[in-house]
Amino acid sequence: MGRIVLLACLAAIACHPTRTRSPFDHQPTTDAEELCAFARAFGYVRYFHPSDEAAATDWNRFAIDGTRQVLRASDRAQLHSALERLFTPVAPTIAFHRADEPPPPPVATSAGAVVQWQHLGFSFAREPSPTSSSVRLGTPSSSALFERRLEPGAFVDAPLGAGLLMRMPMTARIVDGHTIPTGHTPSSDARALDADDPAVRQAAVVIAWNALQHFYPYFDVLGTDWAAVLTASIADVLDDRNSTDLERTLLRMGAQLHDAHTMVRPPGTPPRAIPARMARVEDQIIVLSAAAGSGLLRGDRVITIEGQPIDDALRDAAALVSGSAARKDVVLLWYAAITFGAAGSTAKLAVQRGEEHVEVEVVRAGEPGLDLDLAPVHELGDGLLYVDLRRVEWSEVEKRVLAARGIVFDARGGALDWVPLLGHLARKAVPGQRTFVQRVIHPDRTDPADAVVHDWSDLELLSPKIEARVAFLVDARSMSSDETLLSLVVAHGAGVLVGEPSAGANGRFVAVPLPGGFSISFTGEKTTGPGDQRIHAVGLQPDILAPRTLADVGAGRDSALERAREYVADTAPLTASE
Repeated sequence: MGRIVLLACLAAIACHPTRTRSPFDHQPTTDAEELCAFARAFGYVRYFHPSDEAAATDWNRFAIDGTRQVLRASDRAQLHSALERLFTPVAPTIAFHRADEPPPPPVATSAGAVVQWQHLGFSFAREPSPTSSSVRLGTPSSSALFERRLEPGAFVDAPLGAGLLMRMPMTARIVDGHTIPTGHTPSSDARALDADDPAVRQAAVVIAWNALQHFYPYFDVLGTDWAAVLTASIADVLDDRNSTDLERTLLRMGAQLHDAHTMVRPPGTPPRAIPARMARVEDQIIVLSAAAGSGLLRGDRVITIEGQPIDDALRDAAALVSGSAARKDVVLLWYAAITFGAAGSTAKLAVQRGEEHVEVEVVRAGEPGLDLDLAPVHELGDGLLYVDLRRVEWSEVEKRVLAARGIVFDARGGALDWVPLLGHLARKAVPGQRTFVQRVIHPDRTDPADAVVHDWSDLELLSPKIEARVAFLVDARSMSSDETLLSLVVAHGAGVLVGEPSAGANGRFVAVPLPGGFSISFTGEKTTGPGDQRIHAVGLQPDILAPRTLADVGAGRDSALERAREYVADTAPLTASE
C-alpha cells in the first residue's frame, strides 16, 4: 500500500516540473488579473476538489491569505508560482500550466474507493436539509444524495486568465483512510477579520462571486455575463477603501441578478429609513403615508432628497438593488431605503405640497405603518370581507371567511398562514408551481437539467369549501412564499389576482457568510409558475390591473382594493375560467 502512495506522490511532483523562464513568463500582470485568476481557481477547488485537505480548510481565511499572496506577483511566472504554492497543499492533484503548453497528464491511481462531491443545491450556508445538502461521496460516513456520479479520473480544464490554465481532477482515491496524494491543510490565522483590511474585502468578493457562479439557478433565464461581473467587481474592490465601499461593491454585484432575494448584510447596526411610505404614481414620487410629526403628509410629491433630484437619486440607488424595476421601487420607496442612514439622523427632503414648495428634515426613526387604515379583518358591506393575510392567521378568520359572500385577501407582502386557506379553496389536487433543486457534480453549472422537483400536487384538500368569489391583492411587495400562494391560486382557479405584478423572486433563499462580518443572499432554487411560466424577475401578472392614481392617493383610496371589491361583489355566476 505504501508503494501506491509513493507512486501517487511522485506523479503529483511530475505534474509540477521545474520550468525555465520564457518571454511568456516575463509578461507583467495587473492586480485585477491576479485576483481574477485566483478567484476562478478558488471556486473550483473550494466546491469540487475531493481531497481531505480541501474539506478541512477554512476557506474564508484561505481566500484572505490567497489574495495577499497573488497580489505580490508582478508577472505571469510569479502568478503561476503563487497559485501553485496556495492550492497544491489542499489540492495535491491540481496542475497549473501556461496557455502555450499542453496540460500535464492527470494523476493516475487505481486502488481505493473513489471520492467526489455531490451537491443538492447550495448547502454551505446552513445545516443540511432535504432541499440543501453536500457530501463527499466515497468517504466512510457519506451517503449518496442522488444516483449520478463522475467517472473515476474525471477532471476539469479551466482558463484562469493571464495566460494560465488549470487542470483539476474532481475524483480522488482513498488509501489507508486518506485521499491520495496527501497534502496539508493551511494553519488558520486567528486574527479578527476586519473589512478595513483590503485582503478581507477582496476575499469577500471572491467568495460571493463563486457561490453564485457554481450554484445560482437562474443564469440560464437571465443571460447575465457573470464572468464580466467578476472583472467589474474585482476592479471595484481594488478601488474600495473601507467597509462601506465593500458593501456597495457587493450590492452592485448582486444587482446584476435581478433577484429580490439578493441582499447584502453588513456588520454593525442596520441603517434606518425615514418613517414614510412612498410610491411611483403616474411617474411622480408620492408620499402615501407618514408617521405623525414627521413633517411629511400624504400626497406630498418628492422633489429632492439630500439636495439631489429624486429621479437622479433613484437611478443611482437602483444600481445597488437587486430585483425587477417594480421591486426596486418597493425597496427604495415603500420601505424608504433611498433615505437610509444612521438611526436618529435626519434626511433632508424637498416636496411639493399643492402650490407650496416645502423643505423638510425627517428623523430616521419610528415606523410609518401601512398606507391603508383598515383593521386586519374588515367588513366591506353586503356580506363582503377584507382579510389582510399579512396580519392574521387562518384560525382567526376561518368562520368569517366560510360565511362571507365575497372575500378580498391582501397578499401584498408577507402572507402568514395560507396553506389551510388554499386547502379550502382547491377542488382537486393539481400540479401548480414547480420548484427545482439542482443536483450538481460539475462546476460552472454545466450539469444536465437534473433536479429534485416539488410541484405541490400533494396539497391537502380541506372541507368545507369556500364558495364565495375570491380576489387576492398583489403587487411587487408580494414575493417568495406569497408568490407560491398566488401561483397555486392561479393553478387551481381559486380566485383572481388584482393589482400589479408580483416581485418575481420565489424559492428558498440562502445566505453566504463572508469575511468581515458580511453576508450575501440569493434565491437557491428555481421556481416556475403554472404551466412552467417564468416568474423570476417578471412576477405573476394580475388578472385585473389596478395601478395607483394621483386621485386615489389624494382621496385616500386603495385602487386595487376597490377593483377587487367590485369583482367579489358581482352576483353573476362564476365562469369556468374564474
